[in-house]
Amino acid sequence: MSNNDKMENIFVEKLIDLTGVSKEYANAQWLCLTDKTRQTPVKSAEIISKRFKLKNEIGPEEAGVCPICGGIKLDYGSVDYYNGDNIYYPYSCPECGIKEKEFFSMTFEQHIIDK
Repeated sequence: MSNNDKMENIFVEKLIDLTGVSKEYANAQWLCLTDKTRQTPVKSAEIISKRFKLKNEIGPEEAGVCPICGGIKLDYGSVDYYNGDNIYYPYSCPECGIKEKEFFSMTFEQHIIDK
């Protein structure tokens, strides 16, 4: 078993213990973590469990509000494209230290023709 597999198992077990989610959900959450956002397996599970509990307590996420601590002074990076019709802004929250991305859908509004 590789070191990454061991870390994933620790993360999955901890997240299930903290939240009661299914093993499939916990595995999917591990795969969503990147090398930049992944910390120790236990710390990562604690962060994800806070987000999970917060979503269940306050409802859907809101743009401009940290999904972990509710902070509203997020530090944004440059916009990037994701899957054609979507964009995201990387951000960090100075209150809790999380580094994540906010995703937005783009929709066509109008043409503006310069004369």
